[in-house]
Amino acid sequence: MFNLKIKHLKLATLGYLALPVILFFLTWVKVFIGVSMIALFAVVFYRYAAQLPKEETESFEITHLLLVLFVGLVWLSYSGVGGFGVKVHDHYKLYALAKDIAENAKPVLYEFNGQKYYLSAYLGYFITAPVLMGWAGYNAVQIFVFAYGFIGISLVLIWHLVLTNQKTVWTALIFIFIGGFDIAGYLFQNGFNFADSIPQFYWWNSLQSSDYLLYHGNSNLLFWSAPHTFPGWLASGIFFYDLIKKEDLKWSPVYLFTLVFWSPFILVGLLPYFVLKLLSDRFQGYFKWENILLVIPMALLAWFVTSVGVSDLDQGHFFRNVASGMQGVEHMFNYLWFIFFEVMIWGVIIYVYTRQSDFFQKNKKWFFLMLILLAFIPLYKLGKYNDWVQRVSMPSLFLLWVFVIRMLNVAKLKYAKILVGGLIFISSLDSITYWITGISETKGLFGFDPLKKEEVLPMPQAAVENGWPIEQFLAPEDASFFKYIAKENLE
Repeated sequence: MFNLKIKHLKLATLGYLALPVILFFLTWVKVFIGVSMIALFAVVFYRYAAQLPKEETESFEITHLLLVLFVGLVWLSYSGVGGFGVKVHDHYKLYALAKDIAENAKPVLYEFNGQKYYLSAYLGYFITAPVLMGWAGYNAVQIFVFAYGFIGISLVLIWHLVLTNQKTVWTALIFIFIGGFDIAGYLFQNGFNFADSIPQFYWWNSLQSSDYLLYHGNSNLLFWSAPHTFPGWLASGIFFYDLIKKEDLKWSPVYLFTLVFWSPFILVGLLPYFVLKLLSDRFQGYFKWENILLVIPMALLAWFVTSVGVSDLDQGHFFRNVASGMQGVEHMFNYLWFIFFEVMIWGVIIYVYTRQSDFFQKNKKWFFLMLILLAFIPLYKLGKYNDWVQRVSMPSLFLLWVFVIRMLNVAKLKYAKILVGGLIFISSLDSITYWITGISETKGLFGFDPLKKEEVLPMPQAAVENGWPIEQFLAPEDASFFKYIAKENLE
Protein backbone atom coordinates (compact mmCIF):
# COMPACT_ATOMS: atom_id res chain seq x y z
CA MET A 1 0.00 0.00 0.00
CA PHE A 2 1.04 3.56 -0.70
CA ASN A 3 -0.24 6.30 1.59
CA LEU A 4 -0.49 9.60 -0.20
CA LYS A 5 -0.76 12.71 1.95
CA ILE A 6 -3.52 14.99 0.70
CA LYS A 7 -1.34 17.90 1.76
CA HIS A 8 1.27 16.86 -0.80
CA LEU A 9 -1.38 16.33 -3.47
CA LYS A 10 -2.81 19.79 -2.86
CA LEU A 11 0.58 21.47 -2.89
CA ALA A 12 1.55 19.67 -6.10
CA THR A 13 -1.70 20.86 -7.70
CA LEU A 14 -1.18 24.42 -6.49
CA GLY A 15 2.41 24.37 -7.74
CA TYR A 16 1.29 23.13 -11.15
CA LEU A 17 -1.33 25.87 -11.49
CA ALA A 18 0.84 28.62 -9.99
CA LEU A 19 4.12 28.01 -11.87
CA PRO A 20 3.07 29.76 -15.12
CA VAL A 21 1.69 32.68 -13.09
CA ILE A 22 5.03 33.04 -11.32
CA LEU A 23 6.92 32.87 -14.62
CA PHE A 24 4.64 35.52 -16.08
CA PHE A 25 5.36 37.96 -13.27
CA LEU A 26 9.08 37.22 -13.54
CA THR A 27 9.33 37.77 -17.29
CA TRP A 28 6.43 39.89 -18.52
CA VAL A 29 6.01 42.82 -16.11
CA LYS A 30 8.14 45.58 -14.62
CA VAL A 31 10.71 44.24 -12.17
CA PHE A 32 9.40 45.93 -9.02
CA ILE A 33 5.86 44.68 -9.73
CA GLY A 34 7.05 41.15 -10.49
CA VAL A 35 9.23 40.93 -7.39
CA SER A 36 6.38 42.26 -5.25
CA MET A 37 4.00 39.62 -6.61
CA ILE A 38 6.51 36.79 -6.04
CA ALA A 39 6.98 37.93 -2.43
CA LEU A 40 3.21 38.03 -2.01
CA PHE A 41 2.89 34.48 -3.41
CA ALA A 42 5.63 33.22 -1.10
CA VAL A 43 3.80 34.50 1.97
CA VAL A 44 0.33 33.34 0.92
CA PHE A 45 1.45 29.92 -0.30
CA TYR A 46 3.42 29.37 2.90
CA ARG A 47 0.36 30.23 4.96
CA TYR A 48 -1.77 27.90 2.84
CA ALA A 49 0.69 25.02 3.27
CA ALA A 50 0.98 25.61 7.03
CA GLN A 51 -2.74 25.15 7.63
CA LEU A 52 -3.07 21.90 5.64
CA PRO A 53 -3.46 18.88 7.96
CA LYS A 54 -0.50 16.49 7.85
CA GLU A 55 -2.42 13.41 8.94
CA GLU A 56 -4.94 13.39 6.07
CA THR A 57 -4.02 10.54 3.69
CA GLU A 58 -5.44 8.35 0.94
CA SER A 59 -4.26 4.77 0.49
CA PHE A 60 -3.54 3.23 -2.92
CA GLU A 61 -2.53 -0.24 -4.03
CA ILE A 62 0.83 0.43 -5.62
CA THR A 63 0.08 -1.83 -8.60
CA HIS A 64 -3.23 -0.08 -9.30
CA LEU A 65 -1.67 3.36 -8.97
CA LEU A 66 1.18 2.51 -11.36
CA LEU A 67 -1.31 1.09 -13.87
CA VAL A 68 -3.40 4.25 -13.64
CA LEU A 69 -0.35 6.42 -14.27
CA PHE A 70 0.70 4.24 -17.20
CA VAL A 71 -2.79 4.46 -18.72
CA GLY A 72 -2.60 8.23 -18.31
CA LEU A 73 0.77 8.25 -20.08
CA VAL A 74 -0.63 6.23 -23.00
CA TRP A 75 -3.64 8.55 -23.20
CA LEU A 76 -1.38 11.58 -23.31
CA SER A 77 0.87 10.02 -25.95
CA TYR A 78 -1.99 9.95 -28.47
CA SER A 79 -3.45 13.34 -27.55
CA GLY A 80 -1.19 15.65 -29.54
CA VAL A 81 0.23 17.27 -26.39
CA GLY A 82 3.89 18.18 -26.87
CA GLY A 83 4.13 16.76 -30.38
CA PHE A 84 3.06 13.24 -29.40
CA GLY A 85 0.04 11.76 -31.16
CA VAL A 86 -2.58 13.32 -33.40
CA LYS A 87 -2.49 16.76 -34.96
CA VAL A 88 -5.84 18.51 -35.01
CA HIS A 89 -6.65 21.98 -36.28
CA ASP A 90 -6.31 23.76 -32.94
CA HIS A 91 -2.85 22.32 -32.29
CA TYR A 92 -1.29 24.78 -34.75
CA LYS A 93 -2.20 27.48 -32.25
CA LEU A 94 -0.27 25.66 -29.54
CA TYR A 95 2.84 25.36 -31.69
CA ALA A 96 2.67 29.01 -32.77
CA LEU A 97 2.35 30.39 -29.24
CA ALA A 98 5.08 28.15 -27.83
CA LYS A 99 7.50 29.12 -30.59
CA ASP A 100 6.71 32.84 -30.36
CA ILE A 101 7.21 32.93 -26.59
CA ALA A 102 10.44 30.90 -26.79
CA GLU A 103 12.06 32.97 -29.53
CA ASN A 104 11.01 36.52 -28.69
CA ALA A 105 11.68 38.99 -25.92
CA LYS A 106 8.92 39.37 -23.36
CA PRO A 107 6.36 40.72 -23.63
CA VAL A 108 6.06 39.36 -27.15
CA LEU A 109 5.60 42.15 -29.69
CA TYR A 110 4.41 41.65 -33.28
CA GLU A 111 4.37 43.84 -36.34
CA PHE A 112 1.35 42.91 -38.43
CA ASN A 113 -0.34 44.79 -41.26
CA GLY A 114 1.78 47.84 -40.53
CA GLN A 115 0.82 48.01 -36.86
CA LYS A 116 2.32 46.77 -33.60
CA TYR A 117 0.51 44.38 -31.29
CA TYR A 118 1.34 42.60 -28.04
CA LEU A 119 0.57 38.97 -27.43
CA SER A 120 -2.22 38.84 -24.88
CA ALA A 121 -4.15 35.65 -24.20
CA TYR A 122 -4.74 32.97 -21.58
CA LEU A 123 -1.10 31.89 -21.40
CA GLY A 124 -1.18 29.48 -18.46
CA TYR A 125 -0.72 26.45 -20.68
CA PHE A 126 1.71 28.05 -23.11
CA ILE A 127 4.26 29.99 -21.09
CA THR A 128 6.00 27.41 -18.88
CA ALA A 129 7.83 25.28 -21.45
CA PRO A 130 9.15 28.09 -23.70
CA VAL A 131 10.29 30.21 -20.76
CA LEU A 132 12.08 27.36 -19.00
CA MET A 133 13.31 25.40 -22.04
CA GLY A 134 13.40 27.90 -24.91
CA TRP A 135 17.20 28.02 -24.65
CA ALA A 136 17.38 24.30 -25.50
CA GLY A 137 15.52 24.52 -28.81
CA TYR A 138 12.18 23.80 -30.42
CA ASN A 139 12.05 20.03 -29.78
CA ALA A 140 13.10 20.45 -26.15
CA VAL A 141 10.18 22.83 -25.61
CA GLN A 142 7.73 20.30 -27.03
CA ILE A 143 9.13 17.43 -24.95
CA PHE A 144 8.85 19.60 -21.83
CA VAL A 145 5.20 20.34 -22.73
CA PHE A 146 4.60 16.58 -22.82
CA ALA A 147 6.45 15.95 -19.54
CA TYR A 148 4.57 18.75 -17.80
CA GLY A 149 1.36 17.40 -19.30
CA PHE A 150 2.11 13.97 -17.81
CA ILE A 151 2.48 15.52 -14.37
CA GLY A 152 -0.84 17.26 -14.88
CA ILE A 153 -2.74 14.22 -16.15
CA SER A 154 -1.32 12.14 -13.28
CA LEU A 155 -2.61 14.64 -10.73
CA VAL A 156 -5.99 14.73 -12.49
CA LEU A 157 -6.42 10.96 -12.40
CA ILE A 158 -5.35 10.77 -8.76
CA TRP A 159 -7.91 13.43 -7.81
CA HIS A 160 -10.56 11.49 -9.70
CA LEU A 161 -9.71 8.27 -7.85
CA VAL A 162 -9.84 10.09 -4.53
CA LEU A 163 -13.20 11.74 -5.22
CA THR A 164 -14.85 8.58 -6.52
CA ASN A 165 -13.32 6.42 -3.78
CA GLN A 166 -12.69 3.79 -6.48
CA LYS A 167 -8.92 3.46 -6.79
CA THR A 168 -8.61 1.08 -9.71
CA VAL A 169 -7.49 1.31 -13.31
CA TRP A 170 -11.12 0.78 -14.39
CA THR A 171 -12.07 4.07 -12.76
CA ALA A 172 -9.37 5.85 -14.75
CA LEU A 173 -10.45 4.16 -17.99
CA ILE A 174 -14.06 5.25 -17.48
CA PHE A 175 -12.90 8.82 -16.90
CA ILE A 176 -10.81 8.73 -20.07
CA PHE A 177 -13.62 7.49 -22.33
CA ILE A 178 -16.90 8.71 -20.82
CA GLY A 179 -19.03 11.46 -22.35
CA GLY A 180 -22.57 12.28 -23.40
CA PHE A 181 -24.73 10.29 -25.79
CA ASP A 182 -23.57 12.09 -28.92
CA ILE A 183 -24.35 9.10 -31.08
CA ALA A 184 -28.08 9.87 -30.65
CA GLY A 185 -27.80 12.99 -32.82
CA TYR A 186 -25.89 11.09 -35.48
CA LEU A 187 -28.46 8.29 -35.65
CA PHE A 188 -31.32 10.81 -35.69
CA GLN A 189 -29.94 12.49 -38.80
CA ASN A 190 -28.12 9.64 -40.58
CA GLY A 191 -29.62 6.39 -39.41
CA PHE A 192 -27.15 3.51 -39.24
CA ASN A 193 -25.13 4.73 -42.20
CA PHE A 194 -21.47 4.40 -41.21
CA ALA A 195 -20.18 3.46 -44.66
CA ASP A 196 -18.14 6.52 -45.57
CA SER A 197 -15.84 6.93 -42.59
CA ILE A 198 -15.70 6.84 -38.82
CA PRO A 199 -17.88 9.78 -37.74
CA GLN A 200 -16.95 12.29 -35.06
CA PHE A 201 -20.06 11.87 -32.96
CA TYR A 202 -19.60 14.89 -30.75
CA TRP A 203 -20.84 17.33 -33.41
CA TRP A 204 -24.15 15.61 -33.93
CA ASN A 205 -26.15 16.47 -30.80
CA SER A 206 -26.06 20.08 -32.00
CA LEU A 207 -28.37 18.83 -34.79
CA GLN A 208 -26.36 20.94 -37.26
CA SER A 209 -27.05 24.08 -35.27
CA SER A 210 -24.60 26.93 -35.85
CA ASP A 211 -24.69 27.53 -32.09
CA TYR A 212 -22.50 24.43 -31.57
CA LEU A 213 -24.01 22.89 -28.47
CA LEU A 214 -21.03 20.76 -27.50
CA TYR A 215 -20.34 18.94 -24.23
CA HIS A 216 -17.22 17.00 -25.06
CA GLY A 217 -16.22 13.59 -23.79
CA ASN A 218 -12.95 13.60 -21.89
CA SER A 219 -10.69 12.27 -24.65
CA ASN A 220 -12.20 14.79 -27.02
CA LEU A 221 -11.42 17.55 -24.53
CA LEU A 222 -7.81 16.50 -24.11
CA PHE A 223 -7.21 16.08 -27.84
CA TRP A 224 -8.82 19.39 -28.84
CA SER A 225 -8.63 21.72 -25.87
CA ALA A 226 -5.66 20.84 -23.66
CA PRO A 227 -4.97 24.48 -22.61
CA HIS A 228 -8.36 24.56 -20.89
CA THR A 229 -8.63 20.88 -20.02
CA PHE A 230 -5.61 20.68 -17.73
CA PRO A 231 -6.61 23.61 -15.49
CA GLY A 232 -10.27 22.62 -15.73
CA TRP A 233 -9.71 19.13 -14.39
CA LEU A 234 -6.99 20.04 -11.90
CA ALA A 235 -8.91 22.93 -10.37
CA SER A 236 -12.07 20.81 -10.31
CA GLY A 237 -10.25 18.00 -8.52
CA ILE A 238 -8.91 20.09 -5.66
CA PHE A 239 -12.01 22.33 -5.53
CA PHE A 240 -14.56 19.50 -5.33
CA TYR A 241 -12.38 17.71 -2.78
CA ASP A 242 -12.58 20.78 -0.57
CA LEU A 243 -16.29 21.21 -1.29
CA ILE A 244 -17.46 17.60 -0.97
CA LYS A 245 -14.99 15.89 1.35
CA LYS A 246 -13.85 18.79 3.51
CA GLU A 247 -16.91 21.06 3.15
CA ASP A 248 -14.57 24.03 3.40
CA LEU A 249 -13.71 26.48 0.61
CA LYS A 250 -12.23 29.22 2.75
CA TRP A 251 -8.75 28.73 1.29
CA SER A 252 -9.88 27.97 -2.26
CA PRO A 253 -9.00 31.46 -3.63
CA VAL A 254 -5.34 30.47 -3.22
CA TYR A 255 -5.62 28.14 -6.21
CA LEU A 256 -8.69 29.58 -7.95
CA PHE A 257 -7.04 32.93 -8.75
CA THR A 258 -4.57 31.17 -11.09
CA LEU A 259 -7.44 30.27 -13.42
CA VAL A 260 -7.64 33.88 -14.59
CA PHE A 261 -4.34 33.22 -16.38
CA TRP A 262 -5.09 29.64 -17.43
CA SER A 263 -8.75 29.85 -18.45
CA PRO A 264 -11.29 32.30 -17.01
CA PHE A 265 -14.02 30.05 -18.44
CA ILE A 266 -13.12 27.40 -15.86
CA LEU A 267 -13.32 29.97 -13.07
CA VAL A 268 -16.79 30.97 -14.28
CA GLY A 269 -17.81 27.30 -14.26
CA LEU A 270 -16.73 26.89 -10.61
CA LEU A 271 -18.08 30.22 -9.42
CA PRO A 272 -21.72 29.12 -8.76
CA TYR A 273 -20.55 26.35 -6.42
CA PHE A 274 -18.27 28.80 -4.64
CA VAL A 275 -21.00 31.43 -4.27
CA LEU A 276 -23.54 28.95 -2.91
CA LYS A 277 -21.03 27.66 -0.37
CA LEU A 278 -20.05 31.24 0.51
CA LEU A 279 -23.68 32.09 1.20
CA SER A 280 -24.20 28.86 3.15
CA ASP A 281 -21.24 29.74 5.35
CA ARG A 282 -22.55 33.32 5.77
CA PHE A 283 -19.20 34.67 4.48
CA GLN A 284 -17.45 33.51 7.67
CA GLY A 285 -13.73 32.85 7.24
CA TYR A 286 -13.47 33.91 3.61
CA PHE A 287 -12.17 37.43 4.08
CA LYS A 288 -8.85 36.40 5.60
CA TRP A 289 -5.97 38.69 4.72
CA GLU A 290 -4.33 36.03 2.52
CA ASN A 291 -7.36 35.94 0.23
CA ILE A 292 -7.59 39.72 0.18
CA LEU A 293 -3.94 40.01 -0.88
CA LEU A 294 -4.62 37.72 -3.84
CA VAL A 295 -7.01 40.29 -5.27
CA ILE A 296 -3.93 42.24 -6.42
CA PRO A 297 -2.35 39.59 -8.71
CA MET A 298 -5.79 38.44 -9.78
CA ALA A 299 -6.64 41.98 -10.92
CA LEU A 300 -3.32 42.28 -12.77
CA LEU A 301 -3.89 38.98 -14.55
CA ALA A 302 -7.44 40.01 -15.46
CA TRP A 303 -6.07 43.30 -16.77
CA PHE A 304 -3.64 41.40 -18.98
CA VAL A 305 -6.07 38.86 -20.46
CA THR A 306 -8.74 41.51 -21.10
CA SER A 307 -6.33 43.62 -23.13
CA VAL A 308 -7.78 41.82 -26.15
CA GLY A 309 -11.34 42.43 -27.30
CA VAL A 310 -14.26 40.05 -27.69
CA SER A 311 -16.84 42.49 -29.06
CA ASP A 312 -16.42 41.14 -32.59
CA LEU A 313 -16.96 37.52 -31.57
CA ASP A 314 -20.23 35.73 -32.22
CA GLN A 315 -22.04 36.03 -28.90
CA GLY A 316 -25.49 36.32 -27.38
CA HIS A 317 -28.36 34.27 -26.00
CA PHE A 318 -29.42 31.06 -27.70
CA PHE A 319 -32.58 32.49 -29.28
CA ARG A 320 -31.01 35.73 -30.57
CA ASN A 321 -31.33 34.80 -34.26
CA VAL A 322 -34.89 33.48 -34.17
CA ALA A 323 -36.85 35.27 -36.90
CA SER A 324 -40.08 33.26 -36.93
CA GLY A 325 -42.21 30.97 -34.83
CA MET A 326 -41.00 27.88 -36.68
CA GLN A 327 -37.38 28.86 -36.08
CA GLY A 328 -38.19 29.25 -32.40
CA VAL A 329 -39.66 25.75 -32.30
CA GLU A 330 -36.60 24.37 -34.08
CA HIS A 331 -34.24 26.14 -31.65
CA MET A 332 -36.18 24.84 -28.66
CA PHE A 333 -36.15 21.29 -30.07
CA ASN A 334 -32.38 21.47 -30.63
CA TYR A 335 -31.83 22.74 -27.10
CA LEU A 336 -34.06 20.13 -25.43
CA TRP A 337 -32.52 17.35 -27.53
CA PHE A 338 -29.05 18.39 -26.45
CA ILE A 339 -29.92 18.65 -22.75
CA PHE A 340 -31.74 15.32 -22.75
CA PHE A 341 -28.95 13.28 -24.33
CA GLU A 342 -26.01 15.10 -22.77
CA VAL A 343 -27.28 15.70 -19.24
CA MET A 344 -30.69 14.42 -18.24
CA ILE A 345 -30.21 10.73 -19.03
CA TRP A 346 -27.23 10.64 -16.69
CA GLY A 347 -28.99 12.84 -14.14
CA VAL A 348 -32.12 10.68 -13.94
CA ILE A 349 -30.21 7.42 -13.69
CA ILE A 350 -27.89 8.77 -11.01
CA TYR A 351 -30.88 9.97 -9.01
CA VAL A 352 -32.72 6.65 -9.34
CA TYR A 353 -29.83 4.49 -8.23
CA THR A 354 -28.03 6.68 -5.69
CA ARG A 355 -30.70 8.84 -4.02
CA GLN A 356 -30.69 6.67 -0.90
CA SER A 357 -26.92 6.56 -0.57
CA ASP A 358 -25.04 8.56 2.04
CA PHE A 359 -22.93 10.22 -0.64
CA PHE A 360 -25.97 11.49 -2.54
CA GLN A 361 -27.82 12.65 0.57
CA LYS A 362 -24.78 14.56 1.71
CA ASN A 363 -24.14 16.18 -1.68
CA LYS A 364 -27.57 16.39 -3.31
CA LYS A 365 -27.56 20.19 -3.44
CA TRP A 366 -24.33 20.06 -5.46
CA PHE A 367 -25.87 17.40 -7.69
CA PHE A 368 -28.92 19.51 -8.47
CA LEU A 369 -26.82 22.65 -8.91
CA MET A 370 -24.66 20.71 -11.36
CA LEU A 371 -27.71 19.68 -13.40
CA ILE A 372 -29.09 23.22 -13.38
CA LEU A 373 -25.78 24.63 -14.60
CA LEU A 374 -25.42 22.05 -17.36
CA ALA A 375 -28.96 22.83 -18.46
CA PHE A 376 -28.49 26.61 -18.53
CA ILE A 377 -24.93 26.98 -19.85
CA PRO A 378 -25.99 26.30 -23.49
CA LEU A 379 -28.42 29.24 -23.41
CA TYR A 380 -25.50 31.59 -24.10
CA LYS A 381 -22.94 31.54 -26.90
CA LEU A 382 -19.49 33.12 -27.11
CA GLY A 383 -17.10 32.47 -29.97
CA LYS A 384 -17.44 30.93 -33.41
CA TYR A 385 -17.41 27.38 -32.06
CA ASN A 386 -19.02 28.31 -28.74
CA ASP A 387 -16.03 28.42 -26.38
CA TRP A 388 -18.45 29.32 -23.60
CA VAL A 389 -20.39 26.05 -23.69
CA GLN A 390 -17.37 23.82 -24.21
CA ARG A 391 -15.26 25.30 -21.41
CA VAL A 392 -17.59 26.65 -18.73
CA SER A 393 -19.15 23.17 -18.60
CA MET A 394 -15.87 21.39 -17.73
CA PRO A 395 -16.11 21.60 -13.91
CA SER A 396 -19.73 20.44 -13.82
CA LEU A 397 -18.98 17.60 -16.24
CA PHE A 398 -16.03 16.59 -14.05
CA LEU A 399 -18.42 16.40 -11.10
CA LEU A 400 -20.99 14.50 -13.18
CA TRP A 401 -18.44 11.75 -13.88
CA VAL A 402 -17.70 11.54 -10.16
CA PHE A 403 -21.39 10.88 -9.54
CA VAL A 404 -21.46 8.26 -12.33
CA ILE A 405 -18.58 6.30 -10.77
CA ARG A 406 -20.16 6.63 -7.34
CA MET A 407 -23.36 5.24 -8.87
CA LEU A 408 -21.53 2.13 -10.01
CA ASN A 409 -20.31 1.66 -6.45
CA VAL A 410 -23.73 1.93 -4.79
CA ALA A 411 -25.91 0.21 -7.44
CA LYS A 412 -26.62 -3.11 -5.76
CA LEU A 413 -28.64 -4.98 -8.37
CA LYS A 414 -26.75 -6.82 -11.09
CA TYR A 415 -29.00 -5.56 -13.88
CA ALA A 416 -28.44 -1.98 -12.68
CA LYS A 417 -24.68 -2.36 -12.99
CA ILE A 418 -25.12 -3.88 -16.47
CA LEU A 419 -27.35 -0.97 -17.50
CA VAL A 420 -24.92 1.64 -16.21
CA GLY A 421 -21.97 -0.19 -17.78
CA GLY A 422 -23.78 -0.30 -21.12
CA LEU A 423 -24.54 3.41 -20.98
CA ILE A 424 -20.90 4.17 -20.16
CA PHE A 425 -19.85 2.19 -23.23
CA ILE A 426 -22.35 3.98 -25.50
CA SER A 427 -21.24 7.35 -24.16
CA SER A 428 -17.63 6.39 -24.88
CA LEU A 429 -18.09 5.92 -28.63
CA ASP A 430 -17.03 9.48 -29.43
CA SER A 431 -13.81 9.09 -27.45
CA ILE A 432 -13.20 5.71 -29.05
CA THR A 433 -13.28 7.32 -32.52
CA TYR A 434 -10.58 9.74 -31.40
CA TRP A 435 -8.45 6.90 -30.10
CA ILE A 436 -8.83 5.11 -33.42
CA THR A 437 -7.73 8.28 -35.17
CA GLY A 438 -4.82 8.67 -32.78
CA ILE A 439 -3.63 5.11 -33.30
CA SER A 440 -4.02 5.15 -37.08
CA GLU A 441 -2.57 8.60 -37.82
CA THR A 442 0.47 8.70 -35.56
CA LYS A 443 3.84 7.02 -35.25
CA GLY A 444 2.44 4.75 -32.58
CA LEU A 445 2.82 4.66 -28.84
CA PHE A 446 5.08 7.50 -27.65
CA GLY A 447 5.77 8.56 -31.23
CA PHE A 448 7.31 12.05 -31.15
CA ASP A 449 6.29 13.85 -34.33
CA PRO A 450 5.79 17.59 -33.76
CA LEU A 451 5.00 20.01 -36.53
CA LYS A 452 8.22 20.97 -38.27
CA LYS A 453 9.64 24.21 -36.89
CA GLU A 454 9.76 25.90 -40.28
CA GLU A 455 6.05 25.16 -40.78
CA VAL A 456 5.04 27.01 -37.61
CA LEU A 457 3.85 30.52 -38.41
CA PRO A 458 3.91 33.50 -36.04
CA MET A 459 0.61 33.85 -34.23
CA PRO A 460 -0.88 36.67 -36.37
CA GLN A 461 -0.25 34.80 -39.63
CA ALA A 462 -1.36 31.49 -38.10
CA ALA A 463 -4.61 33.08 -36.94
CA VAL A 464 -5.36 34.48 -40.39
CA GLU A 465 -4.49 31.23 -42.17
CA ASN A 466 -6.60 29.07 -39.84
CA GLY A 467 -9.57 31.40 -39.49
CA TRP A 468 -9.10 32.10 -35.79
CA PRO A 469 -10.36 35.47 -34.49
CA ILE A 470 -7.12 37.42 -34.36
CA GLU A 471 -8.48 39.79 -31.70
CA GLN A 472 -8.36 36.91 -29.21
CA PHE A 473 -4.56 36.95 -29.28
CA LEU A 474 -3.34 40.44 -30.13
CA ALA A 475 -3.65 43.55 -27.97
CA PRO A 476 -3.03 47.05 -29.37
CA GLU A 477 0.39 48.48 -28.64
CA ASP A 478 -1.19 51.23 -26.56
CA ALA A 479 -3.29 48.88 -24.39
CA SER A 480 -3.15 50.16 -20.82
CA PHE A 481 -1.60 47.01 -19.31
CA PHE A 482 1.39 47.28 -21.63
CA LYS A 483 1.75 51.00 -20.96
CA TYR A 484 1.76 50.81 -17.17
CA ILE A 485 2.44 47.23 -16.00
CA ALA A 486 4.40 45.32 -18.63
CA LYS A 487 8.11 45.84 -18.99
CA GLU A 488 9.51 47.36 -22.14
CA ASN A 489 10.18 45.07 -25.08
CA LEU A 490 13.86 45.61 -25.90
CA GLU A 491 13.90 44.07 -29.38
